[in-house]
Amino acid sequence: MKVAAHFRPGTRAFWGTTYALELTLFDQYLLRQLGGPPLNVVVLADHWKLSQMWDRLEPDEHYLARQANRVYLLRGVQLPGGGAFHPKTFLFARRDEATLVIGSGNLTRSGLDAGKEVFTSFDTSTDEGLATLRAWARWIGWLVDNADDEQLSRRFTALREQSPWMPGPVGPTPFAVNDEQPLLEQFVEQLPGTVDELHVSAPYYDRDALALAGVLGRTSPKRLHLYLGLATSVHGPSLAGVLQAAGCDVHLHRFEPATFVHAKLVGAVCGDQGLLLCGSPNLSRAALTLTHADASRGNCEVALIRRGSADQVRHPFLSSGLELIDVPTDHLHDLKFDSDDPAEGRPIVALRRATWRKDGRIAITAEPEPEPGQQLAWAHGTTPLDGNLSNEALADHDEPPRLAWLADRDGEIVSNAVAIDDPNALDRSLASRDPSRDRPGEMHEQDAETPLGRLMGWLHQQCIFDIDETPAARRAQGAQDEAPEEESTDFWDRLISEELNYDPRTQNYRRIGPTVMPIGHDLFRELEIMLAKAPLDHPVLRLITGAPTGEPPPEGDDGPTGVSWSLEARQRVRVTNVLSRWCRAVSDPRHALLRPDAPAANYQALVSVLVTAWAEGALDEDRLVRLAGELFGAFLGDGKSPGFLGRADEQLRATVLYQLDDAVSEWAAALAYLALRPHRPWKSIVYEWQPYLRRGLIDSNVMSVGERTGELVGRVLGEEHDQREIEDVLLARAEYLDEEKWCEGLAETLGLRRVALRNIGNEHVPLRIIIDGIKDPLADPRVVEAALNAMRFRKTEAIGIEAGDCVAVLRPGHPAVARMGSMAGGTRLKSTVVITADRLAAIERQGGALSELLGLQTAAAA
Repeated sequence: MKVAAHFRPGTRAFWGTTYALELTLFDQYLLRQLGGPPLNVVVLADHWKLSQMWDRLEPDEHYLARQANRVYLLRGVQLPGGGAFHPKTFLFARRDEATLVIGSGNLTRSGLDAGKEVFTSFDTSTDEGLATLRAWARWIGWLVDNADDEQLSRRFTALREQSPWMPGPVGPTPFAVNDEQPLLEQFVEQLPGTVDELHVSAPYYDRDALALAGVLGRTSPKRLHLYLGLATSVHGPSLAGVLQAAGCDVHLHRFEPATFVHAKLVGAVCGDQGLLLCGSPNLSRAALTLTHADASRGNCEVALIRRGSADQVRHPFLSSGLELIDVPTDHLHDLKFDSDDPAEGRPIVALRRATWRKDGRIAITAEPEPEPGQQLAWAHGTTPLDGNLSNEALADHDEPPRLAWLADRDGEIVSNAVAIDDPNALDRSLASRDPSRDRPGEMHEQDAETPLGRLMGWLHQQCIFDIDETPAARRAQGAQDEAPEEESTDFWDRLISEELNYDPRTQNYRRIGPTVMPIGHDLFRELEIMLAKAPLDHPVLRLITGAPTGEPPPEGDDGPTGVSWSLEARQRVRVTNVLSRWCRAVSDPRHALLRPDAPAANYQALVSVLVTAWAEGALDEDRLVRLAGELFGAFLGDGKSPGFLGRADEQLRATVLYQLDDAVSEWAAALAYLALRPHRPWKSIVYEWQPYLRRGLIDSNVMSVGERTGELVGRVLGEEHDQREIEDVLLARAEYLDEEKWCEGLAETLGLRRVALRNIGNEHVPLRIIIDGIKDPLADPRVVEAALNAMRFRKTEAIGIEAGDCVAVLRPGHPAVARMGSMAGGTRLKSTVVITADRLAAIERQGGALSELLGLQTAAAA
């Protein structure tokens, strides 16, 4: 297979993992074959092998680094255990499909084109191919998660967004990595039976052939076929000793003409079946018998382990195009071990990254961190370090650095070199950013240019308010559509959780803690300044327009006081719809996939939006009252559903209440007062709001009347309000009940003479409605309508009815019952089925009556 042929225009993303990289080949030729931006190109190579590549460049060759970390991202990977990063995988993603190539060759000329390598390709058109691509993506995701690298994370997130095939179940795949289990163990576990023949070919062994000894010991073959290419690296006498001790029939084969063969193959023939391991691992303990999490220097490897017929397993060893010559064991004594460990003699500091900042300085990431006196160095100079930053701006130099490294006071190099990141150039190469991604989907571009729209856009980039609007949910839904047979809810929850990890906003939630302020904390403080100290100044505007906060306006400028927050009618509808969706989504239990207290962070951010909108008159009061009610209901519970706090266990609830920002609690009380204050039609919503008031004001500190409450109320109403007055109004509203007017209105609406409510001493049916003006209680639909209205009004689950000579009871979960006539001589009626809330609602919608609900099953009165 000619891997180089896959580098062609139309590729949207290329991700490669390699041990060695040939910079000129990749940078000057292969990269150009892929076409122009937008293009997501990432190359991950072994850290110290990459360092050797940079070290070999002469100063006048540093121009070769001009595209690295500007047009494409080039990263060195250093494993915590000290082993080599050795996998060879190449992903080519296009618009509607993707191809993954896995094999033995590096991203070099010999590895891709000229060498004797073994590669296997997979694409999204087959089940095995799709499973292998997904397994590769999960492995790469693990690498990205452990790299703590913002640019790498951004590019992997972009890869997931442009790869609809990526989410979903993995399924059976030959893909194997040695992160948790050695590859040899995985190979042995899949053997189909006793090993008759073992075929082995690799260019590199560990010095004393201990890995081969391990393979022989675990497989116990009857015959061993060992294939030797030019310059096979192993201590010959040690290899001869291993073969002598193997206890099996040994056959040695040499490729002719003498050629370096880089393919790595282990094949076991078991009768007419077999198992083949191929890919990146050599015949070394670091590759085959260790994991890369080991402190004993295990490599990171990728292999394919595939079942097949005996002939299919033998085929790769016999199809190189070279002749095979049998050689005696004496030939082994001429073999020499040549260590190719780039970590040997490495510098004392591992420089991970160097990044241009907006101020022209360079920030570095190194292990260990720079010591006093160490400097940032490049081909044309050095500069002192201030911690992890260059002391001076370097972007304006005639020849700004492309490669950088660390040096001591005497100019001696103490680290490897890296190509310097240019974040702006990387963004341009990745794609021209679609501004619509910075705002909620329903909002138009002109909406986002208003002050309120900018505020919402800013928060949209910080928070995940609605799980369903995230790329993660869309990708998971796409995967579910492709695999409808997968019915496990837990599986899809895990999939969404995994996908959310690649949403950069997720990190904002993970950073929240006892010592880290909640999302939007800067906005809270800005609002405090606006409401309390500078009512005519607008620091919020400076925040959402990107200007530095806390700075005075330019001389001669009174600040952005003339900017209008008012919206056009259609804008108000669109903005309100988005805010309504965000407020209601606070109760979505899937936010726990971000972290358990994520809804509390969203709640606080949304309170700040409503406060700003009300203080600036951006939306009319009716809309703001509705939005505030939806937000409080989703967070506190509305009497019908528990809301976030109602679902939270005792520990989570205590944590959330403790972490609530004092300003948010006091503003919540102000929002409640503004909605329920005198001179507003508060009676129309008071019963809907009572659960919020009782749970937020009386049972917790979610609403707390304080100084900020008065400041916001005063800002909105234009006059001061005493805190005690505000609290008294809210407490009165929390307990308010006016049944008389409610009953009068219902009687007038239904054309009844009188409606009254009465509490009775029945613990199961504590409420009774008395209806006057009904001639036929069983047939008149107004009886059911009045009763259900009363249940909703009093928020009760059951009700008794008195209408004419009929007494009835409606209690979901039980049969409906009624009695016609006197207690002693009346007729008792009972439904044959248990009634439900849905049944009651359906009867009401259809204009049904008690007779339909009861089914008129008559029983003799006892």
